[in-house]
Amino acid sequence: VYALEEKQKYQSVSVICSKHPILCTKSVKKLNIFLEQESKNSLIIFLISLKGFAGDHIEMERGILQSGAKLLELLKKRNVLTYITDEIRGGTYVMVDSLLNNRNIVGINKNGRLGVLESRGLREVKIRNKQGMDIYKRSIEFYSEQSKDFNASMHKVYKNNFNALMH
Repeated sequence: VYALEEKQKYQSVSVICSKHPILCTKSVKKLNIFLEQESKNSLIIFLISLKGFAGDHIEMERGILQSGAKLLELLKKRNVLTYITDEIRGGTYVMVDSLLNNRNIVGINKNGRLGVLESRGLREVKIRNKQGMDIYKRSIEFYSEQSKDFNASMHKVYKNNFNALMH
C-alpha cells in the first residue's frame, strides 16, 4: 500500500502467517528482509482473522511457535497497525498486546472479538503473582471504563424508551 503526502512516502506491508510451518518461516523471512530495507518509521499493517495457536508439542515440532516468536521480535520496536477483522484468540493475542509493543495501534471490527484463553486453558495457566496482579489491575481498569460507557448508553436508551411510552 502506497500513499504520497507532500515529499514523504509512507509504505506499509501486510503479512499473513499460516499454520503451515513452511509458510510461517517464509513469512517471517520476508518480513525481516522488508524491515531491513525500510526505514524505522514505516507503518506495518496486519489484517488478522486467526483463531490462535494451540501451543502444543505438534506446533513446537513444526516450528510454528518459533516463527511466531521471531515475528514478535521483529515487530517489537516498530509502528504496527493491527486490524482485527473477525476474531482472535490464543497465541494470536500477543500480536496486539501493548506490553510487547506499546507503538501498536489496534482497530477492531464492530463485530470482532478478542479472547486470550479457552475456558479449559484458564485453569491450566500458571502466572507469577506479580504478573497476575498487573493483569488483574489492567483488566479491572479496562472493564470498569467499559462498564461506565455501557451504563451511560443504556441509561439513555431506557430514558428515551420510557419517555416515548409515557407520551
